[in-house]
Amino acid sequence: MSEPDPLMSQVEAWLKPLSGDDGPCGPDLEYDNAFLELTTAAEGKPETQFDKGSPPEWRQVVGKVEALFDRTKDLRVALLWLRATLAIRGMVGLSAGLQLISGLLETQWDGLHPRPDPADNDPYARVNTLAEIPKVEGVLGEILNARLAAIKGVGELRLRDVEIAFNVLNARKGEATFSREQIEQMIADAEKDGAGVRTCLLDGEQQLKRLGALMDKRFGAGSGADLKPVRDALGRALSLAHEAVAEGVDEEGAPSDAGQAAGAAKPKSSGLSGSVTSRAEAMRAIDMVCEYLERTEPTNPAPLFLRRARGLLERNFLELLKDLAPAALKDVALSLGVDPATVGVPKK
Repeated sequence: MSEPDPLMSQVEAWLKPLSGDDGPCGPDLEYDNAFLELTTAAEGKPETQFDKGSPPEWRQVVGKVEALFDRTKDLRVALLWLRATLAIRGMVGLSAGLQLISGLLETQWDGLHPRPDPADNDPYARVNTLAEIPKVEGVLGEILNARLAAIKGVGELRLRDVEIAFNVLNARKGEATFSREQIEQMIADAEKDGAGVRTCLLDGEQQLKRLGALMDKRFGAGSGADLKPVRDALGRALSLAHEAVAEGVDEEGAPSDAGQAAGAAKPKSSGLSGSVTSRAEAMRAIDMVCEYLERTEPTNPAPLFLRRARGLLERNFLELLKDLAPAALKDVALSLGVDPATVGVPKK
């Protein structure tokens, strides 16, 4: 029996309600010394004219987060734990951190800090907190610098290396760069050593989608943080990871270079085999088609329509009607005994 993942054990513990007079989420500690010390530790030392500055002491941040989660449930604290875990543990921290944030939104919504504005119940403070996820100076910066795998003779492969290979980012002066083919080979070699790069990226992507759905539910469709920058970066890395794994295994599951003459070219796998057996697999297949077209045919408009179709998969009949033929919604809904105003509105 495998040992439980310590990160996930930590997440599960923090999602349990607190006991005390301040309710299951505890008090708001925004002005508590411990909270102020946490935010200061996460800022690091900024660069000045006379000093190069220094990055945050992320291990100190983790310790301060752990102490605060014994007293409060706060999105701002969870976000700093996500950043610290990415910096310390690499990309494996993305899934765990996003699960913590989604879990708080899902199970502790009523008492979660920061609280909505008491005047009009506007959750803008929570929206603003989550808006740090797609910012380069926020969570996205840690995602780009997070370790994907340790590569012999190279060092650490990071998501930033992938973005440079796709010409999304420019390399810094003196920074080593790699082609997409080189990164594919690095991932393939790392997977042979059990690095689990693709699984890690898929887990992160899955949790990002879960968070997006929860934000739509809690804040209203399109009113939460725009996760597209993170989603696109993960998608580009996944496209290389899929290729790396596909090239290492042929259709029968045997190594693709088995039986080949030395120096013979390896046939490229399509990356897809068998049949789709679940809605999740169908949605992933659409994602893969979109990723391929965006990578190889950036002017092709098909991904716009495919992503729209993908968004319709999880809707019921009336929700589809509201999206595709809103003028007909009222009559059809009333004929079915449904209030048209409630169609597509999350249940509380």
